Amino acid sequence: MDDLESQRYFNQIAAEWAQRPIEPENDRRLLECLRRMQLDSGQRILDVGCGTGRLFHLIESCTNGQSHLLGMDYAFEMTRQASLKSNNSMQIICGDAQWMPFQEKTFDSIIAFGLFPHIARKEQALVEFYRILKPGGRLGVFHLKGSKELNQLHRNLGGVVHDHRLPAPHQMHQLLKEAGFEIEMGEDQSDRYFFISVKRISKDFLH
Repeated sequence: MDDLESQRYFNQIAAEWAQRPIEPENDRRLLECLRRMQLDSGQRILDVGCGTGRLFHLIESCTNGQSHLLGMDYAFEMTRQASLKSNNSMQIICGDAQWMPFQEKTFDSIIAFGLFPHIARKEQALVEFYRILKPGGRLGVFHLKGSKELNQLHRNLGGVVHDHRLPAPHQMHQLLKEAGFEIEMGEDQSDRYFFISVKRISKDFLH
């Protein structure tokens, strides 16, 4: 998996993605996932791999517009499109999930929607997610397709995303545990892939 090639690909499709109509049923399903993360007003929330800002209005709905929301994507054109959907309380930056430009214990929640298959060094990204979460903070990794369905879609699309894979549940469990997370829930069905994990407070005391 070539990071620069992936960046070019997502830069090229950003404008098209921004014009895609929002399907109410998908909004409902995404909102359900976000609510299960127990987002709340006043939280510092990172939407990593935010793309064109698809989740911004839903996160705002969950937090009554009172959270400190930061969107990050490694494709500059995606962040440019996302900035058009942001308000004055949001910050949008271009950055890489594998090397996060944040201090330790910065965020209460990290949302990774539609991102994980496109990360080359998944173990490294999870270590970074753990580092920048506050103790007891939550990480949500989710998609609107299961791993088998999404991986087949990428194979069919070919090109840059041909080998971009979403880990099977047992692999995801292992990756999260090795990074230090405690898994609250994990689902992998044909129409959803959803893992919520918590930064174990006890591990912090060991450092």
